[in-house]
Amino acid sequence: MHLTIMEKDILLINAREAWKNCLNIIRSKVTEKGYRTWFEPIIPVGLENDVLRLLLPNQACYQQLEGHYVDILAEALTSVLGQNAKLEYQIEQNSKTEIHTQKIEPIKPLIKQTFDSNLNDEYTFDNFVEGDCNRMSKAAAMSIAERPGVMYNPLLVFGEVGLGKTHLVQAIGNHVKHKYPEKNVYYISSEKFISQFVDAIRENAVQSFNKFYEQIDVLIVDDVQFFSGKEKTQENFFHIFNALHIHKKAIILTSDRPPKDLKGLEDRLVSRFSSGLTVDVQLPDYETRLAILEKKITTGNEVVPHEVLQYIAQNVTTNIRELEGCLISLLARSSLEKRTIDLALAREVLINITRNKPKEASIETIQIVVAQHFDLTVEDLNGVSRKKDIATARQIAMYLCKKLTQNSYKIIGSKFGNRDHSTVVHAFQTIENLCKTDKKLKETLSLLEVQIGQR
Repeated sequence: MHLTIMEKDILLINAREAWKNCLNIIRSKVTEKGYRTWFEPIIPVGLENDVLRLLLPNQACYQQLEGHYVDILAEALTSVLGQNAKLEYQIEQNSKTEIHTQKIEPIKPLIKQTFDSNLNDEYTFDNFVEGDCNRMSKAAAMSIAERPGVMYNPLLVFGEVGLGKTHLVQAIGNHVKHKYPEKNVYYISSEKFISQFVDAIRENAVQSFNKFYEQIDVLIVDDVQFFSGKEKTQENFFHIFNALHIHKKAIILTSDRPPKDLKGLEDRLVSRFSSGLTVDVQLPDYETRLAILEKKITTGNEVVPHEVLQYIAQNVTTNIRELEGCLISLLARSSLEKRTIDLALAREVLINITRNKPKEASIETIQIVVAQHFDLTVEDLNGVSRKKDIATARQIAMYLCKKLTQNSYKIIGSKFGNRDHSTVVHAFQTIENLCKTDKKLKETLSLLEVQIGQR
């Protein structure tokens, strides 16, 4: 839409008035030095559809606003323009004369570097089975794939293990690579990101590490919940996030829970994760499970009777990964034993899988096994004693409770003498780190897991 000169003048006047009212609120909430340094130099350049556009003097100003004043800005903006208001930043790159005439040049693109995207080519939208459980997530993903960095940025997809989050977000990456071959797309798990960052610190190469990530056009990070407790990683990822976001690069994340439930993450990082679109994938219903199985069969040469697929879809309800695993087991059993695929074989396969599937241990069972192993009592584990042998056993028990059950840190803490969830987080990380170098501890944990599984 082309605006007349008068219309542009009106938008500018409205922007100046709105920003003036915002500053009145902001000034009462920040120090005078902070106000003069970071807010006075900002120039309002437009207001349209509840989006206030601000021209910032430099990158440092943007980092300060997003790193330290984001909540104050949000409060002021909401008070002045309402709940739907948004900010859009632009960075000054021209002379002051050009600024006053609003000749704002686009931010210069970063120099790019060719690298492997780490994507699985098999993860596409074409072979992603849509159902009520994931329809909104797929629609959002396809919109982003068409216009990366423009639509819903960032996108966070959350849901339990094995429901197709990784398939969906990698489908975005594969679509972008096909449609925009000039764009750099990069997929990485959070654990791998953490490992890369630790290596960069050890090799004194953090600056190069950051430059690499700032050249990405579409960044996909899987399982961001594992950033929990990693303070330096979080701080560095926060700055990478901001650098990409200001250049309108697409940021796509997955986690096993919504942002508000991501414990152990800095508030400012959770705020950034929540600033775009958050969608979930849920357990698939029967129709979707059946469609997934049918889709798997059509991609191969196998023939599986429809009633067998129905039987599997009716009886495997946990997640997509286990559903596909049952089908693979059925095909393998048929091939190895030279047997026809029928309901009888399907029943045998499902019975074996159910029989071999380990049952989740209880916190109480884990406490008993650990206490007996270390010649202690459950009361010792739940008590206040800080003796080294008791404290170590307590940390091991907490670690196993988190690893072997689906209970939250909070619930586990409540079962150990009403301790805070942070105590359990610390225990888990301590034992996890010790396992990397302590062979005897690893052997003890393996033995305890066997004993817990046998009870």
